Order: sequence, then C-alpha cells, then structure tokens
Amino acid sequence: MRLLFTVGIVVVVLARTAPSAGAQAAVMASANSLYAEPGERAIATLRAGARVTRGAVRGAWVAVTVEGFVDTGMVRAAARAGVPFPLIVKAPRGAMLRSSASPSADAIATLQTGMGVAELSRRGGWIRVSRSGWVPTSAFTGVVVPRVAVTSPSGRNSPATAKQPAEPVKVVTPRVETAPPSPTASTPTDDDEVNPTGQSVTARRQTSIRRVPDGSPVAAAQPGAPMTVTARDRGWIRVRVEGWVRESEIVPQDSALRLAISAADIRADPNTHRGRTVRWDVQFIAVQKADPLRRDLAPDEPYMLARGPGDENAIVYLALPPSLVATARALPPLASITVTARVRVGRSEPVGVPILDVQSISRR
Repeated sequence: MRLLFTVGIVVVVLARTAPSAGAQAAVMASANSLYAEPGERAIATLRAGARVTRGAVRGAWVAVTVEGFVDTGMVRAAARAGVPFPLIVKAPRGAMLRSSASPSADAIATLQTGMGVAELSRRGGWIRVSRSGWVPTSAFTGVVVPRVAVTSPSGRNSPATAKQPAEPVKVVTPRVETAPPSPTASTPTDDDEVNPTGQSVTARRQTSIRRVPDGSPVAAAQPGAPMTVTARDRGWIRVRVEGWVRESEIVPQDSALRLAISAADIRADPNTHRGRTVRWDVQFIAVQKADPLRRDLAPDEPYMLARGPGDENAIVYLALPPSLVATARALPPLASITVTARVRVGRSEPVGVPILDVQSISRR
C-alpha cells in the first residue's frame, strides 16, 4: 500500500527585483510594506520619510530599492554560495535598517526575519546593505526628492549617489506611522533559498517531519528521501512524501480524527480557506484594539491576540463580536481556550497573520 504524507520542513526562497535604468530618488509619504513581488509577501516595513530609489512601474505597483546599515549581529551568511542575497536577516524580531552606521541613526525600515539582502560594504560592526522590492504607487503621492547619499561608516558619501538634480523639489511632511514589533512566530520570511512549489527536494540529513511548523515530530525523512514541495510558509515548506509500508502495520483512520486546518495551512493557501469554520485550541495572550496599520481589521475593532492552534507556535488574530468582548477581557493571560471561528483573511497586512471571526469561546 502506498501512503502520502503532507508535512513541513525548514527552507528559504528567492525573490529580487532590480530597479530600472531611469530610477529616481523618492521619499515614502507613509509607512508601507515592501513586497518581494507585487501583492505577494511582505519582507520589510519601510518607515514614513524613508528615502528609496524608484524604478519600474507595474500597474498599481512601483519597484523600489532601499539602502542602509544593519548591525552585523542581526544577519548571517546564506546557506549556499552564489545566491542573489548572500546575507539573511537572522534576528528573531527582525533587524532595523538605519541611515548610518550608528545605533542612534534614523530608522529607515524594519527588515523581517529571513529576508535576504545584498552586501555593499562593511566596516567595524556594521554592514551597508540594499534590497529591491515593490510598494503600492500610492505610497509616494508625488513626492520626489534629490538623490541623497547614505553616509558610510567613514563619513564619506557614496560617489554613486552624491549628485543632486537642479530642478526644485516638492517637499511634503509625511505622517509617521510605526507598527509595533510583531511576535516571532508571525514574522514573514523572504524565502530566498527554496525550490519553487512543485519541484522535488531531498533532505540534507535525517529530518524530523512535523504536522505543523514547530510542532511535535510525527516521522523522519532520511537523507536522500525524495519529497515534493506543495506549499511554503515563513521559513517552512510543506512536502509530500511517497513510500511503502507493510499493510499489516497500519489501521484505517477514524474520519472524526482527521487533522484540522492549521494556521500554516491558512497562510499557505489563504484563498482556499477563506470563509471556513475551524475549532481551535489556542493560548490567549491579550485583547487589543486594531490600529490603522491592521488593514484587514476595522479601526478600533477589538480582537484577541492568541498563539496556536494546538502545538503550532504561530500568532493569530481573533476578531471579537461585541457579545464576546467582555468574556475575552475576563480571561487571564496565557489561558488555554477553545474557539470556534470563521476565517476572514488567511494572510493579513502588514505582517501576514491570519484573522478569524470568533463565534464562541470556552475555557479548557
């Protein structure tokens, strides 16, 4: 009898966009996510007022390149040589990209864990890096500024960016919006070193197979075992493994015990799971009100911040109806609860956290 297993293991993937030849310097009019590809996956959050280099326009999206400095302790070398991004952000809560090589320098962007960056130069404990991506064209509102050099650790300006155009510049004071740091479990990754979905992969060494990311092992893949990638989610991939076992060693599975939809399943295939109802065991963290950056929640909409489901180390937003707000506020932090909820958004902006509409809450 041949069996199919669908599981997740750790890997990362490539996404890079180079600016076009007519690129010009510009300033972000508001805080915005930087995407590896238009509408695909956020890899960083650019601060309001951040200077970037604009490139090609694709519909409602514009390519940009951002440069700045990161502390060397926040990045690591890529696992393989020859990849477009030789450095990967390793800090669990992401890394701050700054305008100069100083911890007190202005912040340009927050780089998400797993994001790949190109190294431009290095001095002391700082690395000057760059990364290209996409932002909505609405992020600029016509604000164009002179090409401004990023100050190098030596205090000299970069020759490539020192020129300033003669024409007058329109100056707009941006409205600064900063998002609170997202929990480690919900940090999006740039997946810059993984094979595309559908390709065959193999384990480098004996690898634990888990039902959900960070969950308990359910099996192991031996080195050389062939697997097919079926989905990617924040540094994990789901794979299909085919093999043979003795029929005498297995029993039919009770349909009532089939595995429930996980948060990783929802993030990996948000369109398929939108509108589905789940019953999850989660760990309650806090009740919060939505800020303007939580675009898939209504302004000031109350929601529960929770971890789960089950042994999955993920963060989910559980939107609360008025009738359940008091019940949620009465919960102690880290309480174990069971919720029935309907999937609203599988991968919300700006950090990719699933949002579900709560229908019931019970203590466990």
